[in-house]
Amino acid sequence: MQYVIDYAFPPHPSVESLVATDCPGVMRYLSYRPNNKVITADEYLQLRTAGLQVGFVWEYDARDFVNSSFNSRHAAEVAEQILYEIGAPLDSPVYFAVDFDILSTQWAGVRQRLLDGPVTVLGVDRVGIYGPYDALNWAHRDGVAKWFWQAGMSTAWSGGRNRQQFEHAHLVQVATRSIGGADCDLNRIIRDPFGGDMSTETDQFVRAIVDGIPVVNGVTICPVQWQQRMDTFQADVRAQLEVIATRPVGSVEIDYKQLAAALLDEIGIRRAAS
Repeated sequence: MQYVIDYAFPPHPSVESLVATDCPGVMRYLSYRPNNKVITADEYLQLRTAGLQVGFVWEYDARDFVNSSFNSRHAAEVAEQILYEIGAPLDSPVYFAVDFDILSTQWAGVRQRLLDGPVTVLGVDRVGIYGPYDALNWAHRDGVAKWFWQAGMSTAWSGGRNRQQFEHAHLVQVATRSIGGADCDLNRIIRDPFGGDMSTETDQFVRAIVDGIPVVNGVTICPVQWQQRMDTFQADVRAQLEVIATRPVGSVEIDYKQLAAALLDEIGIRRAAS
């Protein structure tokens, strides 16, 4: 039986101590910043380089989704921005924490916030719920999440139903443990993939980081951003070439080298100096 390890505030376990547990991966936090429980690009790189999968959970406060001032759309946008900055795949699932004994009378409001925020920003296929049995059950019933992580250490929650394993759970939290001197939780993997990053694409990006991160106009950017800039560049070039192709040129000979330079000037992207 395999377990995923989650941890929040420092001290964090060392990568070496995590690898020594033989766990396949970890769950790490996304939230408003500054906040020292939020995963950083350096940490993400170290975890992925060590071969550990990394999954993500949003939580600023345990009761975010019943807080009247909580802007769930902004939260989802912040989560997406952090994934972008650290170089994680932009199709990564994100579990949103409903980390309290939610009542049936509170669910309608929580469901609406999930629809207005995570589902709208990320798409339902990327939305997960971390919480007790009832929260997972209602989210599954109403189709507002596709990933389910059961906060399983309070069996009294959900009218005692939380002592049962939710049938669609990907992860179930089962115990606490000190790892490398840090407080951690163990989560039994029920369904794999559990939402951790295990893509070949990411492995390639990690190697790219180790070899040297690309630089654009003197600014260091992560590999995901680099790929997106290149995709945008290629799309812009194709679009402008299509416009040029429709223009009559008569007998005028086109200097394609000069044309390419002009396109580069217009698009504003330069190849990083080696």
